[in-house]
Amino acid sequence: HLGFAPVIVRACDPWAPALASYRANLSRFLLNPGVVSACRAEDLPDLPSCDLLLSGPPCVRDSTLSKGLGREDPGGTIAATKGACASFEDQARFEVMETVGLQWVPWGLEHGFQPLRVQDAALGGYTTRRRTLLLRGFRQELPSLTEAAPRAWSRAPGLERFADPRFVMANDADVVAKHRRQNKAWDEPGYGIVGHGTSHRIYDTGPSGDEWTYVHRLSPEESRSLSGFGPGLQLLSARVRERQTLVGNGWPASFGRLVGRLVAAEILAECAAEQR
Repeated sequence: HLGFAPVIVRACDPWAPALASYRANLSRFLLNPGVVSACRAEDLPDLPSCDLLLSGPPCVRDSTLSKGLGREDPGGTIAATKGACASFEDQARFEVMETVGLQWVPWGLEHGFQPLRVQDAALGGYTTRRRTLLLRGFRQELPSLTEAAPRAWSRAPGLERFADPRFVMANDADVVAKHRRQNKAWDEPGYGIVGHGTSHRIYDTGPSGDEWTYVHRLSPEESRSLSGFGPGLQLLSARVRERQTLVGNGWPASFGRLVGRLVAAEILAECAAEQR
């Protein structure tokens, strides 16, 4: 996006569909043999020195990995991942963690991270994917991006047929009545939250705006579009729910562009200082 030529030194995940998708989507970058590793972050014997480390700790409530390891309580669920992240401190020049909620913020502040609350729509995306980013190694003052301007999700490729204001969108994981009580305009961000493993439903509210008739369930490919990606982003699983999870677990394109701009600004500032 910014004209750099990244070299991927490591990509790890314990989930087979994620690994297959990594291999396919990272193939256009320079990859050394054995770069994609089938393991958890806390099991990595070593992390190659790198400029940028991107990580995403498991969601405490929904992580099948955490449940499979018998980690039922929030403390036990995230303890190992926190330890792994702390051990990477001296190996990455910049580190960015994408988390759900605010429970990681106190730990992040203790370990030198800056928290940044981000909404996808505030970065030019179609929907409100509101997450917390924890950043370390950045000396610049981070932008404040918690207020999102309305974005018409129906502009996403493949969803243009739902441009009429009578159509609204709500996440499967949310209670429809909750959205109705918010009295939000049809294209405000509250109706478009790309979730982890859950898809969206589109409703026709009728002439009165009060009917809420279910008319369409988004496919993983439509959700991919909502996250700002085109058909070139491969979701390698035959199962619909797994493809939906791949989209939900991924960062929206707008998040990636934000991180890229922050890293580029730091590198350019260092180059300018060296020239002086």
